[in-house]
Amino acid sequence: AYDVRWRMSAPEELPSGVKQATIRLTIKIILYFPDGNKTEIPLPPKEINVVPPPVMNYIIVTALVAAGFVVLVVIGYLGFFRMFTTTDLVTIAIISAMQAIWVHIIGRLLVFPVLNRVPLTYNFAVGDFPYILLLITAVMIVRKPGTVSLTLFVYNLSSQIMGFYSFNPAWWSYPIAEGIVPDLWILFRGDAILTDKLLFLKRKIPLEELETARPFKPLKYLDGFIIGFTRGFTMQYTLYIVFLPYFYRISYSMGYVFYWMVIPWSIGNAIEAIISIPIAEEIKRSVETL
Repeated sequence: AYDVRWRMSAPEELPSGVKQATIRLTIKIILYFPDGNKTEIPLPPKEINVVPPPVMNYIIVTALVAAGFVVLVVIGYLGFFRMFTTTDLVTIAIISAMQAIWVHIIGRLLVFPVLNRVPLTYNFAVGDFPYILLLITAVMIVRKPGTVSLTLFVYNLSSQIMGFYSFNPAWWSYPIAEGIVPDLWILFRGDAILTDKLLFLKRKIPLEELETARPFKPLKYLDGFIIGFTRGFTMQYTLYIVFLPYFYRISYSMGYVFYWMVIPWSIGNAIEAIISIPIAEEIKRSVETL
């Protein structure tokens, strides 16, 4: 058996107006053997400088959040949301609700407390599989660029309304940051239901043009890899580099963020999305037969 003990020490009293402080982190590992003996292994102490984030970071993030809402208004005016039918929106709403049920009720109450005890399962987002499966299913059924961002946005909004997340409109830009790259991939792969001219740049689409729109080709394993990897990458990177520092004044080292959170999470989401492709295809066929 083993035990990890740590101590974090800082000056008892900081002078008024101080801009930074240095704290010392000391870690000691204790190994226990069956014969009753134990061995203590002290690790070298680490000095950590704690400094407030530059105020310019908050100004930049606030401007980006405001710009995101402006972009939503502009593309809405150009007709972006017109390409989503009522059936599409109902499908996205149902799938987003299922994602919320998985994360907040089934996952957090029953699965995550047990699963996350296994080393690296959290880093590789093993518990994200049903969430990613539902996301891929939404893309399979709706078949239009913007589906990823819209599904994640509705999930985030419904989670705030139900009280699982604190209600804050500034967080609404987070799911858009997660979904923008996967949606761009769906757009530029050239197989979504689109006319020769981008649908969302035209206020009205003639019926005959819609009838000749390019059909949607089923997602392949490469599509699943790209959608899952880019969603995981942008999710974790923006969370630890932008949103957590902005909202909670928490700063993380780039090495920890990149190698322990961003890359493993991206790989985990990519594998889950690849596995989800044939399952989502079967779900899509079942829906089409209803």
